[in-house]
Amino acid sequence: MQNQPKLYANLSFLEGRHSLKIENNEEAIISRDLYVKIVCLLNNVPRTSIYFHSTPAYPSHYLGNGGGIPEFIWSYQTSRGSLPKRLNSFFRKYNNVKIPKEILTKIGALIVKERLNTQQYFIDIRRGPFNWAEYKYGHGGGSCWWSGGFFSYKSWFSRLGGFAVLWHLDEKRKRDYARCWAYQLTKESFVIFNSYSNDQELPLVSMAAILSNFLGVKNKECYLKSRGFLSINSRKGYIIGEEKDFEYLRNLCDYYRDDLEMIEIP
Repeated sequence: MQNQPKLYANLSFLEGRHSLKIENNEEAIISRDLYVKIVCLLNNVPRTSIYFHSTPAYPSHYLGNGGGIPEFIWSYQTSRGSLPKRLNSFFRKYNNVKIPKEILTKIGALIVKERLNTQQYFIDIRRGPFNWAEYKYGHGGGSCWWSGGFFSYKSWFSRLGGFAVLWHLDEKRKRDYARCWAYQLTKESFVIFNSYSNDQELPLVSMAAILSNFLGVKNKECYLKSRGFLSINSRKGYIIGEEKDFEYLRNLCDYYRDDLEMIEIP
C-alpha cells in the first residue's frame, strides 16, 4: 500500500507492516534530517535583550511545557503559509526577534533540495499483547503503562482491542524510532494518542498528518479522558478519518467507546 487514495481508516484492515511514501505533498511533514539541519540554523539567530523565555523558544512539540506555546506543525505548507514564514512568525511572537534573511534563505534552499526526494516512513500497526521493552520506540523507560503486570494500562488496552503504531527508521525494522497508541472509534475512523519518539522529533500532530496523508483522509485534534483505566498524555488525541465522522463524533460529545471518552472536538 503506497499512498493510495482513501484507504479505509480501519486498524483491523491496516494491521501489519507499511512503507509510507509521500511524494512532494505540500502538507507532508519534513524529514528528521531536515528538522535537525533547520534547528542548527536557528541556533544562529541573534539574541536580543528582550526574551519571553530565558532561552530561545524553538517550535517543536516538547514546548507544550506549560508555557502556553502551542504545537508547531513541521510541514512544508499549511493554511498559515510556508515553513520559513511560519518559523519567522513564531520567533517574532515568542522570542521578540526576526530570523535574519540569510538564515531564512538557507532554510528555503534546504527545503527545495529535500522536496526533490521522496519522504518515506516505515510503520507497524499492531494489536496487543504489547510485549516490547518499555524503553523502546522513543520512550526511554519508566512508563506507567508498563507497571502492574496483568493489571497494567497496556494489558487493559490490549484487552479493549487497542492498537500500537510503531515507527522505524529502516525497512528491516532494526532501528526503532517512535510509537503511539491507536483505537478504532467508528468503522472508518480511529484516534491516536500518547506519542513518543527519539529526541521528541516526531510529535503526535506530525504522526496524524503522515497517517492521514497516507490514507487519503483528514485528521482532527480532539481531547480525551479515561473513565479510570488509562493514562492519556495532556488529554490530547487526533482522529484519523473522513470529515463526516468528525461531525458525527462531535455531535456525540461526551462520546465514549469502552474506556475512552471524547470530551471535546474543537
